[in-house]
Amino acid sequence: MLVLGKVNATLKVLAFLLFAALLSGCAGNSADAPRSDESPRATLRPLAFRDASAVAAAEWQIPAGTLIPVRLRSPVSSATASSGDRFAAILDEDIEVNGKMAVARGTRVTGIVLAARRASRLQAPGYLRIALASMKLNGEQIHLQTSSIFVQGASNTRSNLMMVASGTRHTSRREEADLGVERRLTFRLVQPLVGKY
Repeated sequence: MLVLGKVNATLKVLAFLLFAALLSGCAGNSADAPRSDESPRATLRPLAFRDASAVAAAEWQIPAGTLIPVRLRSPVSSATASSGDRFAAILDEDIEVNGKMAVARGTRVTGIVLAARRASRLQAPGYLRIALASMKLNGEQIHLQTSSIFVQGASNTRSNLMMVASGTRHTSRREEADLGVERRLTFRLVQPLVGKY
């Protein structure tokens, strides 16, 4: 009985020591854990995208119907032009959007010949139909869709009538449609043009 009593006493001591060790471990863990009122110390990196409002503010849109005045930098004539030919021009006035300049005067513009026919004694005078094809903005060629302009050469109708009245044999003199350098032309934008300031 004495031995059994000693064993029980030893077990009680071990159990007490194990319980004390468990208590000290829990206390250590609770001390290391962050409190609920503390914010984490991890560093947050900014997201890799721009503010949508800033992007929208940097863009402009020229609405359909806007007039595009240009001045020719190369001549165009029905005597030499063919459908698909290109010609050079520059913007003759600034284009503003919401009070800000979107496209500056002097911007290079490229035009296109849509149709052309040479003058002939047996046909109508020569004619041209032209439009704008592109505009160079920020180093890039931007496609344009504009109205077209039709130009027709004149015929010497008065001279012909005088010859007919006098009974003189004659041949009709037809003229070419010619657009010289520095000629100012105005086109109308058909599709909106979008760009950045």
